Amino acid sequence: MAVLLRHLSFGRKWLPFAAIFLLMFASVAYMHFNAMHSYNKIYADPQRLNDGSEPSLRKLRKDIAVNQARSARAKVRGDEPFADDKENWNSVFDLVKYGKKLVSDKDHCNVPKSNPNKATFDVSEMVYSLKNEDLTWDGDAGVWDPEVEKQFQAGQKETNGTKAAKKLKVFLVPFSHADPGWLMTVDQYLQTYTKNTLDLVLERLQKWPEMKFIWAEISFFELWWTQLDEESRKKMKTLVQKGQVEFVNGGYVMPDEASAHTYAILHQYVYGHQWLLQNFNVTPRHGFSIDPFGYSSTMPYILKNLGFQTMFIQRIHYILRKQLVLAKAAQFRWQQSWDTSDSDSMFCYVSHTHLYDVKHTCGMDPSVCIQFDYQYGGIIQNTSVHVPAMMLLEQFRKVAHVFPHSAVLFPMGMDFRWSSTAEWDSKHGNFKLMLDYLNSKPENNVEIQFGTFDDYYKEVFEQMGTPDKWKLPRVTGDFFPYADRTVEYWTGYFTSHPFQKQLSRDLEHHLRLAEILYVLVGLRQYEIDNAPLLKTLEEATKSLGLFQHHDAITGTSKQAVSDDYEARLYKGLTGVYDVLQYLTTVLSWPQNTDRETFVVNLQRSTSRMLPKSKLIKVTQHKQGVQVVVINGLASVRDAFVEIIVDTEHVVIQDASGQTVPYQTSIASDAEHFQGELLQGGSRVTFFVKFKSLGMLFFKIRAVDAAEAKAGKQHLTKVTEKSHLGSLKYDEPIILQNEQYTVTFSPSTGLMESVRDADGNLHPIRLELKRYSGGGSRSGAYLFWPDVISDIVKYPHYIRVLKGQLFCEIHVIVPGLMRHVVRLFNSSSSTLDQFIQIENTHDFSSETNIEAVMRFTTDIRNNMTFFTDSNGFQVVRRKVSHDLPMQANYFPASTMAFLQDGEKRMTMHLARGHGVGSQDLGQIEVMMDRYLNQDDARGVEEPLREVRVTKTIVRLQLETKGYCGTCISAERPVHPSRLANRINLELNSPAMVLSTPLLANDSKPAQKQLSSSMEPLPCDWTLLMLKPVRYANASRDVGVMFHRVGTDCSGGSGLDDCRDASSGVKLADFLMVKRGLGSYNVTTINFVDVLSKETADTEITVESSKIKGLVFRA
Repeated sequence: MAVLLRHLSFGRKWLPFAAIFLLMFASVAYMHFNAMHSYNKIYADPQRLNDGSEPSLRKLRKDIAVNQARSARAKVRGDEPFADDKENWNSVFDLVKYGKKLVSDKDHCNVPKSNPNKATFDVSEMVYSLKNEDLTWDGDAGVWDPEVEKQFQAGQKETNGTKAAKKLKVFLVPFSHADPGWLMTVDQYLQTYTKNTLDLVLERLQKWPEMKFIWAEISFFELWWTQLDEESRKKMKTLVQKGQVEFVNGGYVMPDEASAHTYAILHQYVYGHQWLLQNFNVTPRHGFSIDPFGYSSTMPYILKNLGFQTMFIQRIHYILRKQLVLAKAAQFRWQQSWDTSDSDSMFCYVSHTHLYDVKHTCGMDPSVCIQFDYQYGGIIQNTSVHVPAMMLLEQFRKVAHVFPHSAVLFPMGMDFRWSSTAEWDSKHGNFKLMLDYLNSKPENNVEIQFGTFDDYYKEVFEQMGTPDKWKLPRVTGDFFPYADRTVEYWTGYFTSHPFQKQLSRDLEHHLRLAEILYVLVGLRQYEIDNAPLLKTLEEATKSLGLFQHHDAITGTSKQAVSDDYEARLYKGLTGVYDVLQYLTTVLSWPQNTDRETFVVNLQRSTSRMLPKSKLIKVTQHKQGVQVVVINGLASVRDAFVEIIVDTEHVVIQDASGQTVPYQTSIASDAEHFQGELLQGGSRVTFFVKFKSLGMLFFKIRAVDAAEAKAGKQHLTKVTEKSHLGSLKYDEPIILQNEQYTVTFSPSTGLMESVRDADGNLHPIRLELKRYSGGGSRSGAYLFWPDVISDIVKYPHYIRVLKGQLFCEIHVIVPGLMRHVVRLFNSSSSTLDQFIQIENTHDFSSETNIEAVMRFTTDIRNNMTFFTDSNGFQVVRRKVSHDLPMQANYFPASTMAFLQDGEKRMTMHLARGHGVGSQDLGQIEVMMDRYLNQDDARGVEEPLREVRVTKTIVRLQLETKGYCGTCISAERPVHPSRLANRINLELNSPAMVLSTPLLANDSKPAQKQLSSSMEPLPCDWTLLMLKPVRYANASRDVGVMFHRVGTDCSGGSGLDDCRDASSGVKLADFLMVKRGLGSYNVTTINFVDVLSKETADTEITVESSKIKGLVFRA
């Protein structure tokens, strides 16, 4: 350095240049050192991170050399490899490793453009921008503060005694929020409260013509309706026709919006709206969702396409509420980020209040509003009406202050209110007295009336214009997570009661398939007794719909109520088993419907057990056993079939007589998940390929060992070592197929790295962790953790199975869980493209455990990850270190992923979970929660359900086929085409049924059944194919197509599907030979007819959207 300074001393004018040179030299040196340090910190491990062929340091040097050369080439081309990146993606690591700037996706990514209308508020970004010091107050305090009070009083002085102020139009809207299960079961609530409420609605609204009422939940209303005589029904119909009773929402329940899947949400809306159409000839036009714990961005799309005009929501983050309300943005257009035509934005009203009881809804001051509850009676005297009336009027004026119009909505209700004559008499009498008094005084400049939502919105739109003409604030994003005070985030319920969440998803899948098969039987005009089948499907629909309730699928009910939901789901599922078994038999042997039916192979034996494979006793049937595999997806599909037979020596033949390769291995089941082997059973696995929705038939016979070997039998090699004793693995464990080479730690048995088919090494460290539950704070609703520790630190043992069709590793932690990682070797378009992970667990022996599976990677994701929204679309999530851990958890129904410019890693999920991230390149999924305390949100019970539960994740790694450069926050992000396929196949598993072959059996109609429908174009899914109603005389069939939003799918390897730009002709799709006639394009509840089309009209669906059709079968 001294020599250098002597050479520079010939002139001071060169000193600034020398300083710049030294600074550049130091910066580059630091970047190189930091990259080396980061790489070693993330990847360095006592074990080699690759397959043993190349030490990690040598590989690092090679990577650096390659990227330096790449950087040099970029300079020659004129690129700027070290340019600043506005999105903060080019960390030091990225610059050294990749050598050039990540480019914009504008010209490189074939994804839908974003909504052309810039959002006024991105509520997801608003949640992210909060700081921990902001989370200090109780949301119950409301949005009013001294500054707002000062503004309000100033405004009152300006308009006092003048005509400047608009006349207030106030609508008192009575309602009763009826939870179909929470602290009591639905039947208990009906008898204790809801029947009384509806009886009194019928009685008092006839007595008081000015009185009105709104009702939301059809589950309760239908139960009450079935008990009415015909005269009472006529009277209720009159009240509805006169507008005194209005149905809002109108689904079977008021659904949860975090864990529920779009299919289940829509299914219960179809049932509720069709029931209203048949019984009252009305359809709801206004949404009313006051009790779910956060709101999905998918729901405004669904409600808009149900034909709704407005929606009303309540429980959002207490700080967001204040920000929106004080910005006079509590009414807004909720738009979809991908909706380029802006045709699906929805008018939304977010309540100005924390809760929906009179204490909060009458105005801005709960201490004033509480006196207007009148739940237990009390009558105001005429002589004393002035004081309470003027207090009430001031509250109305304060509400009007935060809206751009003078219409005021006052919802008057709470949980199970209006259930006693005393409450009806006092509320009607007192409010009638006050509104008559206030209306009679012109100086009050107010008009108050009992009303419905329809009355209120008509006034709003008369003042402001319809939502399409009114320049409303625009909102994008969703309202997760929800917090009601301080740092108390309601993010635990995303995972609570996982056993029931999975049971619900199982019923969804089976019900969807059963309804499809029912329609197929009808289209083929087979003679069957429809009535009992329809009755069973209807009961299953009600069971599924009931569980979508925001206190059911959320896992936030008392245990006795949860048990009731579970029993109903199980009853619905077993009924659907019967329907599937019967319809499969009819389709297979339509001329012999009295034959012994097929039996579903994977069934739940009780409501509290996981599905278990039936032992197929092939040795007892000389003719063999007929196995049928059903694909419920209307697309090309590869599937693996797994059955348990009573011998490992069999021959499997397809319908053409060709021998099918299979692999035999040791067997276990859900009842014995801690490593025990199933005695007398052998697991047989083989692959099948479908051209579209349909059935494939296989004959299985018991043979001797020699014939089995000749019949393409492959055995499984099993090794097992225990960390309970001295026998341990001393080398990394490796599983591989054509796509992946996965390396596992010899000490824990957990994944450490993945090498892809191109030879690229990807450090992916899997950990099984447990949060301690925050001592005494986490509960059914709240996630409030503190200490985190390992699960596999407990004594455990490792079992490795390797064969030609699949290989897998088992890590068994006695008493807690079995962790299985499996690779398929199928050379198919999907089966070998993911790593299957199955965790079977029972944490009931533990204290305060919230178990997670965490992945730590080298993905430079800029603290951003993505989750799906109800299985319909993908939402961007940002991790904030300024917020507590529980604030960085979000709901995921089917998938979550991380990405950077080089790769995307996706977790495909089989049920609803909470998903979070705590650090760069990290993502975790919560598997289960077992807690010793309540969290003071009303349930008053600890979360201590004893169930053996399974968590299934398909891990997918992509280095192409997705938009790796879609980094702009304004652009929508979608799964790749391959990811969508993998996800659909996970959530719609192929169904296996079997029956003994009889000597006189004819061959099933394999040719006709192997492809029962024409395959849909790429990205299309058949969301529903079902009877519109369950009346025996009805022949209307509803169809829903969803064209899934898809990211850059070039290079994804999916060349086996139709061009996504092509349309579908209904008759061709259904393969109906006889004339289908016309069909109607409808709203997605199959109610409003949008257009009538001829049979040869091609159906098209815009990307990311759902289309509903109805035809007459």
